[in-house]
Amino acid sequence: MSSKVGARTPKEWDVEDERFWQSAGNRNANINIWISIPMIGVIFNKGKRGPVLGWTAATAAYGAYLIPEIFAIQIEAKSPLKALYGFAVYFASCQIVNWWFCDRKNSEVPC
Repeated sequence: MSSKVGARTPKEWDVEDERFWQSAGNRNANINIWISIPMIGVIFNKGKRGPVLGWTAATAAYGAYLIPEIFAIQIEAKSPLKALYGFAVYFASCQIVNWWFCDRKNSEVPC
């Protein structure tokens, strides 16, 4: 990584501080979006680009709403660790479904 890029990386990630988002946080979030979304067009063939992009957009929209809401509920209940365990179980189940339908030998949908 060049020093020019490294110089733009924030040293402290205080996401609760409004100044963080006004300076480096918002810029880094936008860079991540501009890098990851166009890669869908490069990674997937024409038949799969649309559905994958739609699924990615829907997941991002629900995640951006649900994850903070779930954390807020669990923090109020004094048990935020339950939210983390719940997310871990959800992501593990997504990996299992992906493996079952796409990645295992003789799967129904070769990926």
